[in-house]
Parts: sequence; structure tokens; C-alpha cells
Amino acid sequence: MAQIDGLTSQITTEPLADGVRYRLPKKQLGRNGRVGFWVLFGFGVVVAGFMVLWIQGPIRHALRNGLNSGGDWFLLVFGLLGLPGLAFGLGLILLALWLIWGKTFIEVRADRLHAVDQLGPLRWRRKRPIDAIRKIEVHGKMRPGQQGDGDRSEHVELTGLVVVCDGLKPMRIFCGTTGEQTQQLAETLAAELDLATPDKLVSDKPAVEVVEVEDDEDDNDDQAARDRKLAAHQPGDSPITVERNADGISLAIPPLGVFKNKAGLFSFGLIWCVFSGVFTALFVVGAINGEGDSPAAEGWTGALFMVLFGLVFWGVGIGMVVAGWNMGRRRTVIDVVGDTLLFTQIAPLGQKQHEWRADEIESLAFGPSGIESNDVPIMCIVVEPREGKTRKLLTGRDEGELQWLAAVLRCELGLKT
Repeated sequence: MAQIDGLTSQITTEPLADGVRYRLPKKQLGRNGRVGFWVLFGFGVVVAGFMVLWIQGPIRHALRNGLNSGGDWFLLVFGLLGLPGLAFGLGLILLALWLIWGKTFIEVRADRLHAVDQLGPLRWRRKRPIDAIRKIEVHGKMRPGQQGDGDRSEHVELTGLVVVCDGLKPMRIFCGTTGEQTQQLAETLAAELDLATPDKLVSDKPAVEVVEVEDDEDDNDDQAARDRKLAAHQPGDSPITVERNADGISLAIPPLGVFKNKAGLFSFGLIWCVFSGVFTALFVVGAINGEGDSPAAEGWTGALFMVLFGLVFWGVGIGMVVAGWNMGRRRTVIDVVGDTLLFTQIAPLGQKQHEWRADEIESLAFGPSGIESNDVPIMCIVVEPREGKTRKLLTGRDEGELQWLAAVLRCELGLKT
């Protein structure tokens, strides 16, 4: 193995039969990162322990009774519902352990770029076609702190790479190295990928671009320059139609689709309705067969009560399905006319319009919507006016597309943030 020239991070290379492997060093988490490890590990233990109690009680009771009634089957299904929670808790524990003892490899092999995270015998591999990679973004920095009492007290922002591809989801690689080291690694990878795709080279311009995504501490002039650079390149897989005219710009954003929205309301609502139907059927059958806990809960009277009780859960599920369908079929038109921004959202259940002048907007940014999926924030465009309510728009669309949109709108309106 050999060390990459210019790096002091002990990032080493290893030749492969069909490419090269980059072996990243132990992650530099710092004191704050180590505190985060214990929080993550402790929360995972609590969640996993709770879910074990959730699972074993109902299942043990159901199996002891021999699954002879609808109630026993309900307990069995109820206990099994704890398995996703148990998997989540164990996942948090493994993630915490990986942050401390895990290894990360990046491989350029034949026509694909691979990222491999390893913890003992466990491996998680992701890959992207090299000819689809458009740019490599460097995220985060490491700020050295002060020495104190024989222990490093540095504040570390976890660094990583985001490999942006045409037509595919970005591939995120957590490096845990300093910002300078991560930048050099990205440049080395970009050069290697350019060599792997000579047909993509145009003049002296590299096929893969390295973009450093810096902290928000830079001044407004730097922000404006980054916005102009980002706004000039619409993501290759973006379906948004851009039309420029004498007064400004118009962007037509087609519906995202009911199954593609990252909020997942439609899919989760369908799953909710299925489970509600199963539970309602089990309770109704149990009541008809005289398996209720009291005479009032048996027979057709008990069955009717169970149906009415189940309608509450059916209503919640149907509500999520309808809301997800409405969001998935919603299209948006954004117009910048002079110094005025117009957001028009047209959905099956109605139309909404928001209007601001540029001097009324405090900030227009790419940011979290307040909704999470598997503990991952769902992003959106956040418009914060100087007066009035903050609006969070286009929730759940592709993150690269949202960043590009925010940059375009800031450039058109002359906004700095």
C-alpha cells in the first residue's frame, strides 16, 4: 500500500485487479464526537431494550395459549410489529460502534465507484456508475481547538463527500478527516475518475468537478458568487422547465408522484390501512365467535362496536393516503417578475399562492422542513419574510434540485441569503 501524495492523514492506496482502493484512516471525531457516540449508543440500547420487552411479552402469551383465538393472533401480530423498532435500535448501536471502530474504503473499479463501510465482518457497499458522476462535493470542516489538560478539546465538524450523479441519488461518504485532507481526497478521486472516462473530457475541463460546500460563515459576496456558480448548472435529472422573459423568469415544476415524495405519506397511509383492516377483521371474528372479555363484547353487537372503533384508525390512514395523493399530484409554478416572487401550487384539492417582494424577504434558503423519515430530515425551500409566517415549500423533492432552485431565486431577486 502507498500513501497519497500530499496527504498526512494516512489515507493509503491499494491496487486492485480492476482498479484502486483508497483506505481511509480512523475517524477524527474529537471530544464532541465522542460525546455524540455515547448519546447514540445509549439511545440505541434503550430503544432496542424497550422493543425486546415489546416483542417478547405478547408473543410469549399468544404462543402459550396455542394461538386458539383471534385475540392470540392479534397479540402475535402486535408483538411482531416491534421488529422494525428493534432493527432501528440495533442499527443505532452499530452506527455508534462504526463511528469509533469502523473502517471506510473507496474503490474505483472498472466502470463503477464503490464506497464500503465496514464494522468487523459486516459490510455496507454502495456504488455508482462512473459515467453518471457529475461532481464530488466536500462537506464540513475541522477546526482545530486548544490543547488543555493533556487532552485535545478540538471542535470537529464531521467531514464527508457527496458524489452527485445524473439520474441517481447522491452517494454520501463519511470521511471523518480534516477539511483539507477530504478536499485532497476528492481531487485525487476526481482525477482518477477522469482517467477512467476519457470520452467525457472536453478540452481541458475535467469531467468530474470538485465543489467545496463551505460553512455559512463566509461573507455575502462569497455567497453570491457560489449562488451564481450553482445556478448556472441545473441538475441533469431535473424535470423543471425554465423560461426566461423580459420581466424575469418562470419555472414550471411538475408533480413529484405519490410514491416518490420523501415524506412517504401515501405509502405509510396504505400500510396503516392494511394493518387497520387486519386488526379490525381479527377483532370482529373474535367477537362473533364469542371470544370477547365480556358478554357486551361478544356477538354481532361486539362486532359492530369493533367496526366503529376501527373506523377511527381507518380515518387516520385514509387521511394520510389522501394527503399523500394530493402532495404527489401537486405541481408548482414559480415566477420572478421584477422584484416580486410568486409561488403558485396547484393540487387536486385546491390551489395556493404566496407572494413576496424582494425587500420583504429576510432569507430564502435550502433547509429542513421539520418532517423526518427514518430520522433523516426531509428538505425543502424555506422562505422567511421580515414580517409574517415562514413558508416551507417543495418539501420532499431532490436535494440537489432544491439547492439549485434556491440559488436561482436568490440570484434573480438579488438576495444574499
